[in-house]
Amino acid sequence: TANMLRRTLPGIECTQGLSIEMLVRSATDAGISRVVNELLAIDHGATQFQGCLPDSLPSDQTVRYGELMNQAKSRDNVTLLGVCRPSSQSQQLLNPPADFMVGRGDTLYYMGNKRLTETELTTLFMSAAQGAS
Repeated sequence: TANMLRRTLPGIECTQGLSIEMLVRSATDAGISRVVNELLAIDHGATQFQGCLPDSLPSDQTVRYGELMNQAKSRDNVTLLGVCRPSSQSQQLLNPPADFMVGRGDTLYYMGNKRLTETELTTLFMSAAQGAS
């Protein structure tokens, strides 16, 4: 149903209830519900954000996800969770391989204490690109 809605209404956000999945995960990995609850908390701690790498970045420049992840933690104290390439909505990746190449227009999903501005995302990307060279 969600896939049909996304095709019919591009940009629609579809969510699902997580209670059954939480029960199964908690039975398999005791304590995981504390992690999920912390990830979903809106009243304290870090939360999840997304930010698009701006089109002002060079079109031919890419950076390894692993390098970007290291720079994000050391520079901005954020943890990258994944990346989505808009030209391929089905290629939404959580925890992609370290050598996955990231470039302009890609959406980064991350966890932190604040949302990164476009300038901060640009600086992060350029810093990771310089660190890789």
